[in-house]
Amino acid sequence: MPAPRLTANTSRSLLRKSAPLLAASVLLALLALRPQDRAVFIETQPSEHAALREAVSALARYAPASIAEVADPKSYGDVPWPPGIDDAAKGKLRELAAEAAGDGIRSTRAKNELQKAGWPAIFALVEQLQKLDYKQAEPSMVGFDLNKLLETITGGVNLRYEPVDAGESIPAAKAEWNTRTVKGWIEFAGRSVDQEAYDKARAERLKKAGGADK
Repeated sequence: MPAPRLTANTSRSLLRKSAPLLAASVLLALLALRPQDRAVFIETQPSEHAALREAVSALARYAPASIAEVADPKSYGDVPWPPGIDDAAKGKLRELAAEAAGDGIRSTRAKNELQKAGWPAIFALVEQLQKLDYKQAEPSMVGFDLNKLLETITGGVNLRYEPVDAGESIPAAKAEWNTRTVKGWIEFAGRSVDQEAYDKARAERLKKAGGADK
């Protein structure tokens, strides 16, 4: 059965439901609309919802036409490491990140070790994220777990990674969205090579969130 056509009235109804969220899941749902319906939605929003309208338009411009066109996270370049972390430490952190991307007790232990390591673990975890295939469900579920671990370590940095269900057939827009979070983490890593500046920013995030340093 063909999808029903989106009218100006129904687009306003959709906005009333989604406007309070303004999260990745809402925008991805809008991308799932037929292009002509999405155009109706974008064109019929009142001026006070310009931010949402512009966000949908921007996402529509980069959304791949098919799953085969989803970006390769390795195309974003190498993850920058702080010069003070030597090769031996990098090797150990990379081993832990690889174990964290697995399952079972070894994964749990590795995640705990990385959380205790704190700042240096960020760079190994971002490297591990870059190795995942976000077009597939199982690696994408790992990506969600590693994103949550990074959120904990960094004191609340959240790039709005979209969770994936086991066996899910991932839409191209969702796969692209999650892949692009890797680029965001690489950029964050680049801004975090100075530990003193990172620690200050993390403390500010925790203070703003009402938390205590962990």
